[in-house]
Amino acid sequence: VAVVAVLLGYAFGSRGKGDANDVAGSGPNSTGDANVSIPFRSFPGLASPSGAPGASPASPIALRQEGRPVGLQWSVKVVEVTPDAAATVRAASPLENKPAPAGRQYFMATVELSYRGPGSEAPSAVDLQAVGGSNFVYRPSRDSCGLLPNRYSDGRSLQTGETVRGNVCWSVKTEDVGSLVLIAQALLSDSNPLYFALR
Repeated sequence: VAVVAVLLGYAFGSRGKGDANDVAGSGPNSTGDANVSIPFRSFPGLASPSGAPGASPASPIALRQEGRPVGLQWSVKVVEVTPDAAATVRAASPLENKPAPAGRQYFMATVELSYRGPGSEAPSAVDLQAVGGSNFVYRPSRDSCGLLPNRYSDGRSLQTGETVRGNVCWSVKTEDVGSLVLIAQALLSDSNPLYFALR
C-alpha cells in the first residue's frame, strides 16, 4: 500500500524535498543551501538547434544582442553587467542591504525586455536566472542581493511594442563569476530557455 501511495503521489506531481524547483530560503540576502547543486531542467526538442546562439550555456547569445525564448512573447537583451555590484547594492539601501556572504559576491545585469504579444503583460512573466561552472542555478528569489535600484520588474504591465530596462541581481559563488550566463525562460513553463552571455 505504501509503495502504491508513493507511486500515485509521483504520478500526480507531488514534489519531495529534493525537487529541483524548490526554493530554499527567501527574502533579502538569503543564500539558500549553497552546498546543493540544482541542475536546470531541459526539455529536448524545444530548444534552438544544437549549437545555435542561446541553445546552451556553451553558446550564449552575445552581450547586447536580442533573443526571444521559446514560449515567451517577450524578447530579451543583456545590455550591461556589473560583476561586483557591492557598492551599487549598498547605495540602493544602506540600512537594509547587507554585504554578500563569505565566498559570494553580488552580480548585477541590466536587461531590456520588449513585449511582442497581444494586449499587455508584466515583465515578471520572464524568469531570469543564472548558472555558472559549478552548475548551481541562481534565482533572484533565493539568491537575493536585497533591494535593487531600478528592478526590471516592478509590477507594471507593458503594452505591445513597449520596452523596459532594469536590473536583475544574484548573490553568486565567487568561483562562478567568470563563467556565469543568464537563463531566460517563460515563467512556469516547460519550454527550454535561452542562454545569454554575461561578459
